[in-house]
Amino acid sequence: MLAVAASVGTMFAWDYEHVQIGDLYYNLDATSQTAEVTSQNSSNPYWSTTITTAIIPASVEYNSVTCSVTSIGGWAFYNCSGLTSVTIPNSVTSIGEYAFSYCSGLTSVTIPNSVTSIGSSAFSYCSGLTSVTIPNSVTSIGNMAFFHCDSLSFIVAPALLFNNAGSTFGFTSYAFEEMISQISHLTINGGTLTQYAFDQIHISYRKLEAIDLSVAENTEIPDEAFKGCYNLKTLKLPAGLTQIGYMATAECVNLESIAIPASVEEIGDRAFEDCRSIQTITFGGAPAGAPGRFNAPAASASQLRRIGNWAFYNAHELQNLEIPEGVTEIGDGAFYGCTYLEEMVLPSSVQSIGDNCFALCAKLTKITCNAVTPPAIEAKTFFDVKRQIPVYVPDEAVSAYENDTYWQEFDIQGYRSCDPFAEREGR
Repeated sequence: MLAVAASVGTMFAWDYEHVQIGDLYYNLDATSQTAEVTSQNSSNPYWSTTITTAIIPASVEYNSVTCSVTSIGGWAFYNCSGLTSVTIPNSVTSIGEYAFSYCSGLTSVTIPNSVTSIGSSAFSYCSGLTSVTIPNSVTSIGNMAFFHCDSLSFIVAPALLFNNAGSTFGFTSYAFEEMISQISHLTINGGTLTQYAFDQIHISYRKLEAIDLSVAENTEIPDEAFKGCYNLKTLKLPAGLTQIGYMATAECVNLESIAIPASVEEIGDRAFEDCRSIQTITFGGAPAGAPGRFNAPAASASQLRRIGNWAFYNAHELQNLEIPEGVTEIGDGAFYGCTYLEEMVLPSSVQSIGDNCFALCAKLTKITCNAVTPPAIEAKTFFDVKRQIPVYVPDEAVSAYENDTYWQEFDIQGYRSCDPFAEREGR
């Protein structure tokens, strides 16, 4: 019994003892069999030797006892200016205050899904930090956690970070705005963004280049959410989106393409107004008209019913357009000024096309309209579009188009409604 007692006493004698294992230092708790990464010294300078790479293991062994590494303690790597990379295992649940503060050589960090809390100033003054991934598991971020991370531009984070920046996460307004004002690439990895969150994200409107909301749970993009983000080139919308608001992405002059999720029912007025660099529009996962061939069946999954007034006004670079089946209304000026548009397909469901909808689309070479009943159009719906171009309609609708006040101005040609491509392709 004395031998057993001596053995047990030895095993538990080093609870919380500061020990070195490999390149790193730990506080160990043999009772709970957990370990906390700590600094080399207990007072400044916390590290007296240079460390460049920190690969934190999921567990460490000491005195024949294996301890799970569950935390990175406060000040653990404080002022390790030579530290360029850190690997954090899935066993870690918390990162303490000032843990990586002043690690000016650190360029990126991925925080695993196991982490629930990040302490105050944990990454403050990491002047070289350019990217960070914050998982959905994080429920608490201390004040000024990323304060003066002057190079931080790539952020992957949950919606909650932006929804509750001033409260749940303990940020002061200034500290939070200072952090997000530098974002160029943003990915939301879960949750629903509130109106407040969209307002916060818009703080970085001068720098935003890429936004990925594909897994966000939003059903609506609010009015003017990304208006004037003039450097924005790519935007991925939430998969379950149903509504795109008024001027939601207006004046994003460098936006190159947009994919409208199949769930979207309405594109609001002026939603993409003056997005002059858009080259492709995709509806419901199908390209909006592949060059040289129409592709009507591919967009059939779309729930879209209305394209609002001036929705894609001045989308100069758009060359091919296919409006998906289900759309009944295309608003006034919706595609006004799409000066490079060459080919277009309109669905069988369309009932009305607004005034000036396709005005100044002077390079249009052909139109296919799958509607048996000619959609209602206005005198200037196709202002400055050549009337000599062919408009392909179902065979049984030729007469109706030829007798319509405005459609009759075009060269109306029929196709077999069961296969709109047959006659043009010699089948």
